[in-house]
Amino acid sequence: MAAVDTARTAAIETAGADQVGGHLGHDVEGDRVVTHYFECTAAGYRGWRWSVAVERAAHGKAVTVDECVLLPDPGSVQAPAWVPWEERVT
Repeated sequence: MAAVDTARTAAIETAGADQVGGHLGHDVEGDRVVTHYFECTAAGYRGWRWSVAVERAAHGKAVTVDECVLLPDPGSVQAPAWVPWEERVT
């Protein structure tokens, strides 16, 4: 949990400081692996959040970033499901 600053820095490096909001919480994924969530403040991404997984190696002291992705919440605005052209034309 102490790596929230490392996770925030990764999200800011990925998206820019104006796209990353407050810390929304975290999930413990396993031994030494934690995923932190941050609000996405980008226009058009209401309800989305930045997910940053961080890890500390066994017997290590440094925390590293595993991944940083943008994820939708269940109520977020998303594009409709893709429909093949043949099914869209009437």
